[in-house]
Amino acid sequence: MSRAVARITKTSIRALMEQVDLADVVGAYVSLRRCGSLLRGLSPFKEERTPSFFVNPERRIFKCFSTGHGGDAITFLQLKEQMSFHEAVEFLAKKYSFQLEFEDGSSGDGGSSRALLLSIHERMAAIYREAFFAPTPQAHVVRIYWTERRKFSLDCAERYGVGFSPSDWHGVLRQFVGAYGEESLVDSGLFLRPQNNRDVILPRFRGRLMFPIEDGLGRTIAFSGRTLDGITHQSEAAAKYVNSPETAIFHKSSSLFGFARARAALRGAANFLLTEGPLDCIRCWECGLAGAVAVQGTAATAQHMAMLRRHALEVECLMDGDGAGSAAALRMIPLAFRAALGIRFLRLPSGTDPDEYLLANGAAAMGALRENSLSPIDLLVESHLPNCATLSYAHRQQGLREILAAIGAAESSSVRMELIDELSRKTGIAVEALREDHLRWSPAEALADEKKPIHCAPPVRAGDNLLWEFLRSDDLRPFLAERVLPEWLDDGDRGERLLNYFIGEYLNGVDVREAIDGLDGEDRNYVCGLLFIEDEAASNGDVELRIGRCLECIHGRYVERQLAEIGGDGSDAAAKRRMELRRELRQFRGQAVT
Repeated sequence: MSRAVARITKTSIRALMEQVDLADVVGAYVSLRRCGSLLRGLSPFKEERTPSFFVNPERRIFKCFSTGHGGDAITFLQLKEQMSFHEAVEFLAKKYSFQLEFEDGSSGDGGSSRALLLSIHERMAAIYREAFFAPTPQAHVVRIYWTERRKFSLDCAERYGVGFSPSDWHGVLRQFVGAYGEESLVDSGLFLRPQNNRDVILPRFRGRLMFPIEDGLGRTIAFSGRTLDGITHQSEAAAKYVNSPETAIFHKSSSLFGFARARAALRGAANFLLTEGPLDCIRCWECGLAGAVAVQGTAATAQHMAMLRRHALEVECLMDGDGAGSAAALRMIPLAFRAALGIRFLRLPSGTDPDEYLLANGAAAMGALRENSLSPIDLLVESHLPNCATLSYAHRQQGLREILAAIGAAESSSVRMELIDELSRKTGIAVEALREDHLRWSPAEALADEKKPIHCAPPVRAGDNLLWEFLRSDDLRPFLAERVLPEWLDDGDRGERLLNYFIGEYLNGVDVREAIDGLDGEDRNYVCGLLFIEDEAASNGDVELRIGRCLECIHGRYVERQLAEIGGDGSDAAAKRRMELRRELRQFRGQAVT
């Protein structure tokens, strides 16, 4: 946890953190699995295939060994959501229904620019919902479209926050400008300045059916708007769907419609179902397919694959039954291979989309789709090597290059070999020949190993080792605080510098967890990493011997520094001091740790 924010008392923050369940906070982003006394999952900060992210529920800290980040729930939200400290504290207080105490009795400052953008989106979502159910002629047409044309219930619209952006915005616009200011509204992406008149602002969405897009915490960060016949103005109806532009809180490449809802419903128990748009996704939900998510006007990205992989091993892709659906699926394959995400393609009949198909056939029809689903190799062969035996050598070689390039995206050698074996079975081409072509045409890039494993052994350097012992053992703190003198410790050595800091805080009555709060980012990350090192195999005798050697080492280096400072001074005082230091060194080396 970082330094306390102005006007929120430290006591209040400490009390809040005692109530926070770190695994619950992190679980909004990472599927955590038990690993001894810890919880483990894929890093939420970068793409990876081997889990290097750990949570210690007892100590309420996390450590990401692939990025070096570490800390508590507040630090996690600051890193993952780019929240300020104040925003993270207030978010946790709201989540856990905790009443914060302020030093001056106020309710805090006006918030950051991100908080302002979130506030604008929250208010806009409410306005869209109200407009959908309003007793107006336009809203009546929208509700008829929703219930009779799309065959959804009004309860469904309310359940998923579906709304309507009316054509007449004059009254609402005045409210927004008065509450937030024009520049903030333009920054939100929900308003724009027309090219022919830069002195005014207009709503981006007018006369459209509106779907809220949420972040991992369930907060509205953007919208997707669909045209409505007879309501959307012809000048704005060219694109069936219009999505919010990129903003400080919304990035298309790392956002999926319905992701927070689907993740909460699955909890790692099933696979995600990837669809093309909001209506397809909502139809899936209504049919009981709770793991449905949708891309938003863009092709699936590496970030999307990584998001899904953190919570499930496999994803099903519900493809539109047309050429565009197949092309999108082909682009997805190397991304899924690279993310180590299993993927199956469920192909719909030609000319249908998931909404239409499920409306006509219900969720029971998914069984037939799954029975006839395509593996990535099936789709690659169908697209690049149809009727392989009859292809010319040139066409066969080009098709193989395309397929092997996709297979080469998988980082695991064994997985690449399994995929090549499957390719051999599907094409009849000798597996040895395919492997030779693979090595010749698409050798896997040797990636630098950036994943730092948790060390089972204690730190080697004396200062680091004593710091580790001080942090992890309540019983050893009084002993170390008494035996380690501040002048022994070298400020240029990180372990010794931090040991001096923690002993000083301990002697002043400051708890270790609170002392961690006072560290800057790099030191806090390092200390959190130390707290994840376990040494369960060592006996008490081993610990005592190790501490004794570390104390001896630190004291010896201190004496050496003192002798170096005296140098070649030939005075009697210098000679006497050299004798005292050597005597002190001999005496200390002869002492046993008790």
